[in-house]
Amino acid sequence: MAIIHSGSDSDLIFLASVLRAGGVVAVPTETVYGLAANAFNADACRRIFEIKGRPAHDPLIVHTASRIAADSVAQFNVLADELAPRFWPGPLTMVLRKRPLVPGIVTSDRATVAVRVPAHPLFRALLERSGLALAAPSANPFGYVSPTSAAHVQDSLGHAIDHILDGGPCAVGVESTILDATNPHDPVILRVGQPILLRLKSDLIPLVQAALAGRLDQVEAQWDARPALGVVMAAGGYPGAYRKGDVIHGLPSLPQADCKVFHAGTRLHNGEILSDGGRVLCVTALGEHVADAQRRAYATAGGITWDGVQYRRDIGYRAIAREHQR
Repeated sequence: MAIIHSGSDSDLIFLASVLRAGGVVAVPTETVYGLAANAFNADACRRIFEIKGRPAHDPLIVHTASRIAADSVAQFNVLADELAPRFWPGPLTMVLRKRPLVPGIVTSDRATVAVRVPAHPLFRALLERSGLALAAPSANPFGYVSPTSAAHVQDSLGHAIDHILDGGPCAVGVESTILDATNPHDPVILRVGQPILLRLKSDLIPLVQAALAGRLDQVEAQWDARPALGVVMAAGGYPGAYRKGDVIHGLPSLPQADCKVFHAGTRLHNGEILSDGGRVLCVTALGEHVADAQRRAYATAGGITWDGVQYRRDIGYRAIAREHQR
């Protein structure tokens, strides 16, 4: 079984040396636990795919300690330059043109790379101590529920890895939102993860326009401080050979202030909304407390259906338990 490290200075020094030597370490982030390796070491990153059973066509997200460090990984454009200081450190991943030194195994041989600066203090300390950019998908076998504690990682991958850095329960418990910012004039949300967009009280369109004009620092973004929760609704068969083209029924006809449905994998055909991706929808809700947000999200998700729809029924329960302990 893997050794669980507490995150002391001596632990960080040791784990940084493991990563520099080409090893793999499970690490905490604010979203879920990740399986980390040196992003510039192709053999180390190949081990991530082997341990997870992850298909080679599914690229990895690269994490860096700072926006400056991210320059070694990605080529930033005007939109990314404006968004980074607003959303980093935090659960927003941006897809950008990659630097030549990033191995093809990390990007699935694409010309782009996914990059973010995480907010978890222990992971950031490890990034700084190692001096590396770390590729780190979720630390679970491919297709299984993403882990939110060191114990979850030990249960699912402890037999296949040597080291786990214990940073406590993840604060968010949902993967990061992925924004394709390759074309700064046509950004595309590829994955709706932690519900950033719902907590943003400001109109998103003026923010993007200000970012493109290089004046985002002149626009004030207002955030809702209430707890948020997101339920990802997936297509039948996902994450394997998932279904497409199923008619989605029960989508809310009117916008709701504290609950929204974000489309991640849908298309419009003859006036009907069809499933067109693995992760089809993300139902997100705000509440006065986590249980309230959970109730609203599941109430909305329960009214939406299509053939083969699937989603987790346990989102938020660990966060509710932590909330009750405070």
